[in-house]
Amino acid sequence: MNNSHEFSIFLDLNFVENQIFEISQDKIYHRIVRVLRLNINENLVLFNKNFHYSCKILEISKRSIKIIILKKIVNIELKPSITLCISLLKKEAFQEAIYYACEFGANIIQPVWSKKAQSKWQDKDRERLENIIISAAEQSKNYNFPTLKSPISLNDLIAESKNIGNKLFFDSKGEELMPFIKDRESKKTSEILIFFGPEADLDPEEKLLIKNAGFNFYRLTSTILRAQSAVQLGLGILRALI
Repeated sequence: MNNSHEFSIFLDLNFVENQIFEISQDKIYHRIVRVLRLNINENLVLFNKNFHYSCKILEISKRSIKIIILKKIVNIELKPSITLCISLLKKEAFQEAIYYACEFGANIIQPVWSKKAQSKWQDKDRERLENIIISAAEQSKNYNFPTLKSPISLNDLIAESKNIGNKLFFDSKGEELMPFIKDRESKKTSEILIFFGPEADLDPEEKLLIKNAGFNFYRLTSTILRAQSAVQLGLGILRALI
């Protein structure tokens, strides 16, 4: 289905093909009618984590919209599976990194506590960050959007990644990335873990710890990037070239 010119909206409901459904939720109604300004007989896409649906608007009243489900499509998980591990950053930077994580196709987002972490994690943060992920999914049409996990310690990250063969840490003093890209083409490994440190970087002891745990250090550019810019570039390169 070519949905490049169709607006996509997250709606955590399941449908079947040819089903006629009435949308009366104020927030969704407002977006379709007032923000997107869609009209009768125009198409849109509704999606949840498992499926996306090609739809057509049949009726628009003052309080509701009737749509028909034209097609039901299973969301396909991007391969290889990429787990994005990122140290907790300052609020705005972390939100930006989370948006990029979805836009560029991470499968899992794993926040990590490090010694120089710039923010604290609270229960209310999850809802805000998940809304950012959904917004990025709507824009990028990454319907199988990433799963956001709760933060873990660096030691826990090392333990949980023990059986993952491809573990990358992006560091300005690391090796060139292209040899890894070329080598990956022959290995065809199904899972990659990439790790980004905080704004102030990991401390030397932490770097030694992850190096001894099998993380390979790679650089993205010859310059120093913001943490969220590194996420954007690193994840983008892997998705584009692997």
